[in-house]
Amino acid sequence: RVRPGEPIELPLGVGAADLGVDVLSLRRGEHLLVAGQAHSGVSTSLRSLARLVKLASPRSVLIGVADRDSPVRADVGVFDGLGTPDELEAVLALAAVDREREWVVVVDDAHLLDAPPGLEDLLRAAHCRFVVGGRADHLQGRVGHWTRSVRRCGSGVLLRPRLESDGDLLGVRLPRRLSVPMPAGRGFVVRGGVSKLVQMAGADLVASAAGAS
Repeated sequence: RVRPGEPIELPLGVGAADLGVDVLSLRRGEHLLVAGQAHSGVSTSLRSLARLVKLASPRSVLIGVADRDSPVRADVGVFDGLGTPDELEAVLALAAVDREREWVVVVDDAHLLDAPPGLEDLLRAAHCRFVVGGRADHLQGRVGHWTRSVRRCGSGVLLRPRLESDGDLLGVRLPRRLSVPMPAGRGFVVRGGVSKLVQMAGADLVASAAGAS
């Protein structure tokens, strides 16, 4: 069950340790990174997170930024605004002057997006939170990219990670080997230097839970 409040509490899915629900907090002025290889479930996880944010923080302005072929584009009714990366600059201009409301910006394929004017300032603003998805290998190779500000928060999800290297994205060391299969949507939830294996809930499951509650 999602409970509105601050910080935004996001029940992501089932944890491997105890089969309970793993919850990740999105605190004011902080950001989340969702990273993985191709077909690891990054875009689907972003859809789930957007739905959870909508339930947990209904007064926030929820914006989606994704190319027209992204699965995130299927959730028109979830977002208060949904546009392409080319339209991000206009959204940032609105968020910069509207500091009375909380803003949550969900960005898919962030590794392909160069920072438009104003983005770095909003990454440091207390009233803006970013939930950013991208290819892990591409994000690691982009020195000085704006997503490093997101990574420094040390919170997010690493889906089907390369165990030897992807933990570096969020400052953790992942296990050297796993004894369970790693289908799409399975990975490590990271917070405060601690990683936990989790199976993310799909967007359709989140929608069903919202309807039931």
